[in-house]
Amino acid sequence: MQTLKALYLLGLLCSSTIVQSAEISSTKTQSDQVVIRLTGEIKSGDDERFRALSLRHPKAVVQLQSPGGALIPALEIGRIIRIAGYSTVVLQSDTCVSACALIWLGGRVRYLDGRVGFHAAYRDNDGRLQESGAANALIGNYMTLLGLPSKAIVFATAAPPDSILWLDATNKGISGIDFEPPLPPPPILLDSVAPDRTVPIPSPISPRSPSSTEVQIIEAKELQIAGVRHVAYTFRYRGFRLRRYLEEPDNPMLELKGFIDSQIKEEDGWLFYGTSGGDESGDLTFYYLNADSLKRKNSVIEVWVKENHRYNKNVKHREDVIFYKIYCPSREISILEISNLDADGNITKREYFDDVRERVIPGRMDEALWETVC
Repeated sequence: MQTLKALYLLGLLCSSTIVQSAEISSTKTQSDQVVIRLTGEIKSGDDERFRALSLRHPKAVVQLQSPGGALIPALEIGRIIRIAGYSTVVLQSDTCVSACALIWLGGRVRYLDGRVGFHAAYRDNDGRLQESGAANALIGNYMTLLGLPSKAIVFATAAPPDSILWLDATNKGISGIDFEPPLPPPPILLDSVAPDRTVPIPSPISPRSPSSTEVQIIEAKELQIAGVRHVAYTFRYRGFRLRRYLEEPDNPMLELKGFIDSQIKEEDGWLFYGTSGGDESGDLTFYYLNADSLKRKNSVIEVWVKENHRYNKNVKHREDVIFYKIYCPSREISILEISNLDADGNITKREYFDDVRERVIPGRMDEALWETVC
């Protein structure tokens, strides 16, 4: 009887007042990625509801926004997430604290763009919050099963019941809790989405020496665009392998240098590197990378790419802005974010993805991107 009573009390150790159970639902993006959303306070029985929903979705990302709630169902939801191999995410402006933070820990990959906070488990004794050693032991056992180190357990239970210890990039190292940082903002104009928001473009990091500013033509190929003769030049500049179309060029080297001198200003930092399709079929797409957003960490490169569909009648939206992670030695790439823009530059849809590597396919534009930056 004492054991049953203790387990009942443990169900209330991460939140003092619970009015209704959490809202648990699933949705599917246009790319067929399943997102399971858990919002609101966590109550006994929510773990069974979550389990039933998860059985319908072998692969999913769990989006969390909750002030916490009952400990026992939260730990069980976290276990279900880990066994299923789901990733967890707290989006910008969302908050996930207490029992919710323990659920977030269960993610195979943890993404943090909002706020995640921890405190010791407790028992509400007539309005007095009393820390519970038994409940904290359950938390420690749960985190150990997730493969987290001892310092992560200390971090998650260090704050007293009436306080919150927030996890962020500044204390990530001492916390022992690994997570993926938020993606950098896309280097596009967001005025139409948020007029009062200024989105800085990351400092430029060239994959080669920035002093290598000579233009070296590698290939020249003639083609027709809208019935006019053009020459597609492939050339190297600042270590990038780039392409540029010139209309009936007289002095290609001079025109390419003039293009380089003006492009950063005219194109807001975008550098053209290739095209696909053709004007005869009506599916011509131009590809650009943003040199200012490029970051290299060892042999892994992160960069924003823009696909311009202005001359592609088969694509309804005007542009795609895509965040790529490129693994140079293994010739692999992964897409972490895609934003669709209309003709006025408004973002009509934004999707986030797990870091799933795919092999570069010869002859396709991902190979052109790999060649450009690697």
